[in-house]
Amino acid sequence: GASNVGRQDLRQRLLDYEKHRFQAAVPHTTRPKQEGELNGRDYYFVQKDVFVNDIQEFKFIEHGIYEKHYYGTSLDSIRHIINSGKICIIQLHAPSLIALMKTDLLPFVIFISAPNVETMRDIFANREGRSLTEAEMRDTVEQSSKIEKEYACYFDKTIQLTDLDKTYDELLKTINQLDTQAQWVPQVWLDRL
Repeated sequence: GASNVGRQDLRQRLLDYEKHRFQAAVPHTTRPKQEGELNGRDYYFVQKDVFVNDIQEFKFIEHGIYEKHYYGTSLDSIRHIINSGKICIIQLHAPSLIALMKTDLLPFVIFISAPNVETMRDIFANREGRSLTEAEMRDTVEQSSKIEKEYACYFDKTIQLTDLDKTYDELLKTINQLDTQAQWVPQVWLDRL
């Protein structure tokens, strides 16, 4: 979903309330470890030359630079969670879906769609913490529409934000159905198994 559509809140709820089933991929970074951080828990801390080499070897689903340090989500960190028997929750930027579909992973992509600005205002009006400005809400709605137009072919399910509780319930219901209902997958995925 677009920024400010609640995807971080929804992801955190899955990780908090269903921690026996879900886990977030631990990102890699080239920034120095800060006090209290653990390698493999908070980040995988690597040297810049290692990170750049891993980019060249297509080991990341997504990567970028923030404040002169590299950050990225590696295929290996995702596989580690899957191999442990949990569902890996990753929050990607839409263009990274193209790279994700070219991997040996078998993703189920859920897009959280923004409602109109009025509904956004109602949802986030009573939210604790920083509230969204009108401009941020308009930008979220526009961003959401643009992402949906350009990348809808990669979505397995679209859930429109109605309120955080109802949207979380629908998200969890969708995930639970994956355990019991047959689903269509591309033949090439089966060839990889």
